[in-house]
Amino acid sequence: MKNPARPFPDNRWGGVFLCSGVTACLQHLSLVISPQLPGNGLTTHCSGTGIFTREMRNIFAKILGLFLGSLYAVAACLKLLDLRSFLMNLDGYGLLPSLLVAPAALAIIAAEIVLGVALAAGFKARLAALLLAGMTFFFAAAIYISFLRGSSFDCGCFGPVLPEEVGLGALFRDILLIVGCLWIAVRGSGYPSSRSKAGRRFLDVRP
Repeated sequence: MKNPARPFPDNRWGGVFLCSGVTACLQHLSLVISPQLPGNGLTTHCSGTGIFTREMRNIFAKILGLFLGSLYAVAACLKLLDLRSFLMNLDGYGLLPSLLVAPAALAIIAAEIVLGVALAAGFKARLAALLLAGMTFFFAAAIYISFLRGSSFDCGCFGPVLPEEVGLGALFRDILLIVGCLWIAVRGSGYPSSRSKAGRRFLDVRP
């Protein structure tokens, strides 16, 4: 039975991640437009609020990676609290055959735990962030398709503890998560020391 049409949902949780996503966007813009100051060995980035050195960028990347990685890992654990509900939510998108819903659900949970822990711990952080961004992109696409269909059901992003209907609020939240993960994948550090040769190779990213 098709889900009934509904008005634009009142999203209670989408704004929780707004601050981190906007911060990531502003930081990315400051890196793109900022010049490199000669003679000091550090790339300093100017913005309207102050000077962002490479070391500050690395600290920001670590904090953002810890936040996003923990968020994905916790979201996976919340899905495990009621696996049957997550299976029903995933099946509600109508994009997978019934036989593939259970394997896909287990794969999603496993990927969120492994990649989330890797990102939070700084192990292959750029690769983990890139894979999480790709996975979140497919979720965002599924949410958008369901919203266009007028469907009304729990998106299943945070399990039964934090239910949220599919809609533009959940879509915007996923976009912010994608932006944050892509920032780490492109501009963030790989968490080695900046004094090491490997660190200079990871951190010397030109605008």
